[in-house]
Order: sequence, then structure tokens, then C-alpha cells
Amino acid sequence: LTAEQEGKVVRFIGMGDYPLPITARILTKQGFMSHDQIVIGDPVLAYDIEKGVCVWTPLRRVNRPGTLPMVPLESKSFKMRSTAQHTWVIQEKHTRHLVATKHLKTHQKLVIAAPVEDSPTSLVSPEEARIFGWLCTDGYVRTEPSLCGYILQAKEPYRTRLRGLLAGWITSEEQAKGSLSRFHFKTKRLRELFETTQLDPAHYKDQLPSMVTRLSQDARLAMWTAMVEAEGWQERGLWRFSQKPGPVLETFRILSALLGYRLSRGKLNKTGVVTVAVISTRPFVTVADLAVARHLSQSVPEECWCPVTDYGTWVAELDGQVSITGNTDFASPSNRARLKSANLY
Repeated sequence: LTAEQEGKVVRFIGMGDYPLPITARILTKQGFMSHDQIVIGDPVLAYDIEKGVCVWTPLRRVNRPGTLPMVPLESKSFKMRSTAQHTWVIQEKHTRHLVATKHLKTHQKLVIAAPVEDSPTSLVSPEEARIFGWLCTDGYVRTEPSLCGYILQAKEPYRTRLRGLLAGWITSEEQAKGSLSRFHFKTKRLRELFETTQLDPAHYKDQLPSMVTRLSQDARLAMWTAMVEAEGWQERGLWRFSQKPGPVLETFRILSALLGYRLSRGKLNKTGVVTVAVISTRPFVTVADLAVARHLSQSVPEECWCPVTDYGTWVAELDGQVSITGNTDFASPSNRARLKSANLY
């Protein structure tokens, strides 16, 4: 077969018409990774439809069907693109199942987020994770000529809370400007913290995405809470978190996914800062808000890919939007019918 013929056969038998755009990434224990970074057998995050939780599971296969039309699915707080055949986890009354984009009904709800069910062991304690949360947002670490670090905070009641949290970690609290306090770390405690996590103090922010996957849920919640207290605020009943694009924002998105919190895609302002809304109490998107039927006629071809897991699902990130989604389902009833009718050799 020529490359073109082989591509058509792959799409025909149903192994390549379920993808997301090539720029979508999958959540692994090293953080979000692209199609050309992951390795077959690596643990990736998937959704267990029966239990209603996320689980770590081996990556089984990667499909690259080429270029296919992508359908936009967009509301005020959600934005993704997929092929018309791509599947999503649907919550309908008391059941959950996979439904293709083109078959979505307005009364259905897409399951966007769910907490991960994994080992209770943790790389660090909740207290230490909370310190990392403050350090990577309102803190500073210097390695030359020697290791030192501090946390800045002016907001109450968080400044008062930090005094208690950091009681055994700091040498002093310096009044920087007005109500702004600078909490200076003890060098020995700070060095021990980096040695425990095996993070490089000079580049620790870049390594945080792979660290948070090795925390217990209690430690993740402690770190997530500290990040929100440092860089967050409440607006119209929702918590907002702001950060420039980079590893800290990526870490916050990963922590939210592992805790089962749904985030908006985020808005980039003129200063280069992204603000995301935390929609923790509503881990669903109503299909009626996505106008799928109208968008089906607005599809635009894009190069695409899709991973395969034993659960038929995976956790994806596309242009800042994180969501549970379905994957290639070779053995579905529709695919079996197509194979039978094809009279393939």
C-alpha cells in the first residue's frame, strides 16, 4: 500500500477518526506531554467511567491519522476541538458513558474533571507542599553566592497564617514596604526541602509539574490552596488564579486536574498574565452551552492524533483547556459493523 492508501485504511477501520488536534497534550507523571514526547507503556491519566475517578494507567498506543476536520466545542468557560467521531464522557442521570461529538444531545453533560485515585504515599508532607505553593508564587529562591529564599505577603488573613506555618522555617520577618512582610527562610531547612524532593533550587519551578504527581491528595490540596491564597481572589462566586504562562501555571492546572477541579481555559491580558476561573463545584459542561449542532458545519481540517488507554479515556490539555476525553475505540459496535461490511482481505 502507498502511504496515502494506508492512511485511508487506518481511518476506515476506525483507528484514526477519533482524535484531537496535534497540539493537544496528555497528562503523564512527568506533566503534560505531546504526542512525540510520550513512550508506549508510560503511566498516563485516564478516567474510570465505572468508578467515576481518574487513574494512572499505561499508554497502549498512539494513532496518527493525518489531517481531519475539527469541530469546535465552546462555551463561556470551556473550549476544545475534536473530530465529529471523537468521544466524550457523558453524565446522564445516574449513568456515565462515551458519546461521539456528532451524537451529543443538549440535555447531556460532559464530565470534565474528577479526582485521581492513587497511592497515599507522598514525596513531601502537606506542610512542606504548602510551603512550595507559597514559594513558587509569592516567593524567591537564590542559589548564588549561597542558597537563600523568602516569601512576600501583605494580604490578610494569609500573612498572619504564614507566621504560624513558617514558625520553624524562617529566621526573621522583615517589614519590606508598609504592610508587606518578607519571611526569610532558614538556609538549612530550605536546603533539606530541596534535597528531599531532589529538585534543583536554581530550576525547581521547571520541575514542579513532575513533583506534584508524586504527592498525596492531602499534600496536593495543601499546595493548591497555598497557590490560590498567594495569587488568587474571589469574583462573582468563583476563585480566580493568575500567573504568567509557564511551569507554575502548568503546575496549578495539573494540581487542579488531580484534585478533580474544573478550570476555565483562561484569559490572557495585555501584561501577559493568564487568569483562570476555578469551577470546582461543577466538574461538568452542559452540551446545550456548546452549540455542537451549529459548530458541526464549521469544522476546519487540522493535523491530529489520539492516544489509547485500557479505559478508553485520557486527560487532555489543548490551548490551556484541561478536560477528560475519550480515545480511539477500535472494538466499538459501529467499527465492527464497518469492518464486516468492508469485506476486507
